[in-house]
Amino acid sequence: MTKGLTWDEVVKLGCALPETAEGSYHGMPSLKTRGKDLTHHYPEHNAITIKLGSIDERDALLDLDPTLYHITDHFKGWPYLMMRLDQADRDVTLAHLINMWRGRVTKKMAREFDEAQK
Repeated sequence: MTKGLTWDEVVKLGCALPETAEGSYHGMPSLKTRGKDLTHHYPEHNAITIKLGSIDERDALLDLDPTLYHITDHFKGWPYLMMRLDQADRDVTLAHLINMWRGRVTKKMAREFDEAQK
């Protein structure tokens, strides 16, 4: 499996999700779902932000794959990490985007999305 994605490839994956579009977040390129931040791109780190359910989950992923995931001081104390795009693969990235997307949409939208994937 080939590793490495560009921001443009992440945008293409994210914009395939309902009600998701490109935007900006404090001047950084981002994806937004229903007008709320989904993820944003840190070009200087070649990474995107991933919001998780807990700090424990974040720490488990950091331990599992420190080549793919890292955090900066800005994210200490928050359930976020950064995923390096040059180490990312499409399936893992899409799974993270879908999980974060679910936190931005209604249960009905998530259910309809799941039905359409079958």
